[in-house]
Amino acid sequence: TNASAAHIEGFGSLQGIVEAKGEILDGLQPGGIALLNADDPNIEQWIQRATEKRIVQFGVSAAGPQVAYRACDIQIGQRGQVQFTLESPDGKADIQLQLLGVHNVRNAVAAAAAAMEAGASLAEGKAGLSELAPVKGRMCIVPGLNDCCLIDDTYNASPSSFMAAIDVLNSFNERKFLIAGDIKELGDESVSAHESVGHYAANSAIDELWGVGDFTRYTVAAYGGRGRHFENQEELIAACQAEASNDVAFLIKGSRGAHMDLVVKAMQNAGEQ
Repeated sequence: TNASAAHIEGFGSLQGIVEAKGEILDGLQPGGIALLNADDPNIEQWIQRATEKRIVQFGVSAAGPQVAYRACDIQIGQRGQVQFTLESPDGKADIQLQLLGVHNVRNAVAAAAAAMEAGASLAEGKAGLSELAPVKGRMCIVPGLNDCCLIDDTYNASPSSFMAAIDVLNSFNERKFLIAGDIKELGDESVSAHESVGHYAANSAIDELWGVGDFTRYTVAAYGGRGRHFENQEELIAACQAEASNDVAFLIKGSRGAHMDLVVKAMQNAGEQ
């Protein structure tokens, strides 16, 4: 659905990622449908690459007759729940997602576009999106220790997904703790990328940013005075457990290699692990 600075170590640059994602289009047979994100600044490169294919655009911010599927009237409720109106060639439908975060609106529009271009009706698309449940480790709320709110987003991480997670956490009424592990595979951009997450968090509504790992120390430093960096997960977990109560929300995130799922497990109710 987009090109961002994830796994940049293996591709050399963001442009390398754009070109690699474009390879997907090379395998599409003539006359096949290329669903492209109109909000991505790299879309023109993909359009040029998708010769002899039928291009269908979807988006959230982008508008115009070329955008066949679009989300409008987006509303964010408490705890990150979102609803929006889906505009399609077959009409409009009001969608309520169980998934958290406005970033999932674009994913939902893409999924609806794929389904409807494959023959599903607008009603079937609405039903499918409404019934979609979060996947473990992807912005999933689980019961937490001492009735705290625990948001498990440990499946993977990139700078952009960290910022999307911060946006979700902002919508919670509880005291907001971002518990961050390292983002892997960023190569030469590791320091600057982790700093960018810290700066973004500093301009948000979160109350605390705690980190563990070699590079989150740069995130914590960029965040400022309320940040804490821990030398190991054991110390981090002990500090989180000491803060756990029904008026605290923890969002735990990091790349798979950071093993932040272990922090989630330690912070869950004993009967829920």
